[in-house]
Amino acid sequence: MTRIVQTLSASLMLALVSTCASAPAGLEVEKPKASLNKVELTSLSFVDMDLDFQVALENPYPLELRVASVKADFLIDAAPFFSVESVEELSVEAKGSAMLPFQLKLAFADVIAAVQSYAQKDSIDTEIQLVVTVRLHGGTIPGVPETWDFPFTLTKTLPTIKPSVGISDFRVEGPNTAEVQAAIEAKAKSLATTTTRQVKRMVTPERVASVIDSLLRGEQQPREVIEEVVEEVLPDITIRDLDLKFAIEFTLNLDNQTPTALLFENLDFQFVMNEEPLITGTTTEITREGNRSKARIRGEFSSRSLSDSMLTAFQTRQASFQFSGKTQVKLPDIIRVEPVTLDFTETGDFSLGTN
Repeated sequence: MTRIVQTLSASLMLALVSTCASAPAGLEVEKPKASLNKVELTSLSFVDMDLDFQVALENPYPLELRVASVKADFLIDAAPFFSVESVEELSVEAKGSAMLPFQLKLAFADVIAAVQSYAQKDSIDTEIQLVVTVRLHGGTIPGVPETWDFPFTLTKTLPTIKPSVGISDFRVEGPNTAEVQAAIEAKAKSLATTTTRQVKRMVTPERVASVIDSLLRGEQQPREVIEEVVEEVLPDITIRDLDLKFAIEFTLNLDNQTPTALLFENLDFQFVMNEEPLITGTTTEITREGNRSKARIRGEFSSRSLSDSMLTAFQTRQASFQFSGKTQVKLPDIIRVEPVTLDFTETGDFSLGTN
């Protein structure tokens, strides 16, 4: 069956070649057509950016065509930067058309290394040379090229990004006495009556709240104290068994060290402290100072999240962080009119300061 199909395809191509040979002088025979349908910056991170292309292909022939490859040479300041090639084949049915998607991922670190005075630029002008190669047949028809190349040259203005992320004005507020009392009573009701009777009155919820407050302020004391005072109030449980709420807030400083303005109105985030997931949420409290954006992050976490590493952070007043954010960023219109997705994860260290 395959042999028959190959013979028919060859016959059709030979018929086409015969038509070309017998056509009147000056009459152009219809050729496959290709056009650039879209060139778009689709997403940003603090590491790289994605460029999407779409090439529209039209097949005028009564037999299937195949895209053999797509090559892209990327130039910055007229100097070759890198080249990529896609060899994934795409079929274009007889007398039909198809869209060929193609994506480039551009790493900022590579661009910074290649572009002089990168940090002083708010954008870079690039040139992309695309060559779409269409396979006409398997090389079995004399006089007919096996492939046909469609070259495109396009320019694209891209943003410069060299970000730094830091945390300042970190503050945690522990539960008050009434909240501690309510949590203890709620836990006591969930325990057996015999256990409930063991509640010791000499240690009050006020003392629990006081010990928590002193811990958050960084006062030096054995880590076990925070557990012991709860056990004295209600035996057989620790503070991690209570659902005490801690309010947390800090400022995320996002500084792009190039003139490109990163404008955004909201930020979805996840904050991890000392490798412990702490809070997630969305903030719209965002201000700009020059080319720095300041986002105020607020949330709450439970005493159930107070792991040993968290308690250590409060005592040493130092912690590591991982901050993941996602937002829609407005770039200059010359780069992109519509907002583009900015998705990032940054890690670092910060000081808890004092409350």
